[in-house]
Amino acid sequence: MHNGLNKGEQRRIQKCIASRVYDLCPNAKEQPKYFRAIYHSIKQRFSVSSYKEIHRNQIFAAIRYVENWKPTAHSLSENRGVKYASNK
Repeated sequence: MHNGLNKGEQRRIQKCIASRVYDLCPNAKEQPKYFRAIYHSIKQRFSVSSYKEIHRNQIFAAIRYVENWKPTAHSLSENRGVKYASNK
């Protein structure tokens, strides 16, 4: 049984993430770092490989998490050691 978010719920999370990034970082050139950091943070917090896999019963917790998320200097670092292209 699929317990992940449906398309509408996924879009709701995406909009929430975008709103948070734009609130925190008005500089368009810096925003990609914020998007990478927040998506990475969500995946760690909810133990998923994609935000789409967040369980439906956790959507409100995920929204609250995003609304309160604050980046750290480490999370915005380009050299965090995270390799996005690797499938190991």
